[in-house]
Amino acid sequence: MANTRTGNMWYIDTASQQLTSRRIKITHIIFTPDATDDTLVLRDSSSGSNMVKIQGATAKQTQSIPFYDNPLVFENGVYVQTLTSGATATLIVKEG
Repeated sequence: MANTRTGNMWYIDTASQQLTSRRIKITHIIFTPDATDDTLVLRDSSSGSNMVKIQGATAKQTQSIPFYDNPLVFENGVYVQTLTSGATATLIVKEG
């Protein structure tokens, strides 16, 4: 598969990919692990710092993590450093 953007949402199922190199804010992450301990790690660009790590406690149990009041700001874009095979995530973003 491939990471896909539609409007203000990114569906992610593939790791080691730059989603954008533009400044972006993440206002919500929806993460669905395929197995216990599946992991999602997002970086500020491919060579930047890790910004967020989410780990699933239970297989197939979707986690919804809102950041509406304090969005995660990725100054140099979003890079998917790690996404365990089979896990998926949806990022709801705001540009600017």
